[in-house]
Amino acid sequence: MEVLLDYILTPQLFILIFVVILLKSSIKFVPQNRAYLVERFGKYQSTKEAGLNFIVPFIDRIAADRSLKEQAVDVPEQSAITKD
Repeated sequence: MEVLLDYILTPQLFILIFVVILLKSSIKFVPQNRAYLVERFGKYQSTKEAGLNFIVPFIDRIAADRSLKEQAVDVPEQSAITKD
């Protein structure tokens, strides 16, 4: 029991857990037809396109998730005067 407790409380285990959390927070997967806007300290940094992307953990954040699909816009009828 003491051997198991000594193994669990080793500094290497804490470092391993920290590295796993660091990697998990730095790897971002952007789905197809989406784009992520990345801010660094609240200022626009970059736009991440579809696929596997990396950000700086604890400094960068995903500010917005935008759809890249085409969107239909209804334009009201307008009158035009021509020079004919």
